[in-house]
Amino acid sequence: MDVTATPSQPQAGKAVRLPSETFSPEAGERMRHLAGIVLDESVNYGLDEQVRAFQSLWSMAANAELRGMGSEDADLYNKARSHSAIAVRGQQLGQQYGAVISNASARGEHSGDYVGEAGRAFFDRLSDDDQLLFFMVQNTPTSNGATRFNSFQEFDDTLAAQARYDSYVRDAKANGVTAQNDPTFAAAMKLTTDAPADWDRQVLLLLGDPRAGANRVASDRVDLSPQAQALLDRQAATTSEAAAAITSALKRRHESA
Repeated sequence: MDVTATPSQPQAGKAVRLPSETFSPEAGERMRHLAGIVLDESVNYGLDEQVRAFQSLWSMAANAELRGMGSEDADLYNKARSHSAIAVRGQQLGQQYGAVISNASARGEHSGDYVGEAGRAFFDRLSDDDQLLFFMVQNTPTSNGATRFNSFQEFDDTLAAQARYDSYVRDAKANGVTAQNDPTFAAAMKLTTDAPADWDRQVLLLLGDPRAGANRVASDRVDLSPQAQALLDRQAATTSEAAAAITSALKRRHESA
């Protein structure tokens, strides 16, 4: 799905529109057009177009472009933003996601141990349409009209990176991995400290992309340095030898009985 959010950040060199108490005819015409797209239940518009229209409506409100509109226009806007089919479904998905994250936060030693994976698993179970609507409610413009994600793909990448990072760090710590004995773990910790703008991309490059067909790293294995992997291999070998000895002793006891 190639869905791009409506740009709303002020750009250098361009005049910034200041809030006005006057609801201009141009704003009214645009609002009614966008609301019509959102509320349309025929096949005139694709879901991606409706999502873009919904986000544009939200941006207009955030940028104070709807201030001063009359009651009829206000009713139309509220119907589109809160009671349209896509708005209602989006709200349902947001509530379901909140419950999933709440349950995930109660797991593990730390509240965030399973949150990234739970969020990704929730998203992966959704239909294509619901994924788009979930993106819509997670990417609503802030009070200054800006959106966190520029596209659906960027949102998808963020969920994948959060899931991969959380599972890697949790499993690595459980196996005794530290920044001192594993360079990959050290690099992952540095990404958290530095918080680069392209954190998602760097995490997926470092740890592997958990999504099918995209340099997938097996979810049941932690990528370790050769030294750390050798340590775990020795521990596994010791465990296997102990298990074999117990099995042999039980077999001899059975034969002598």
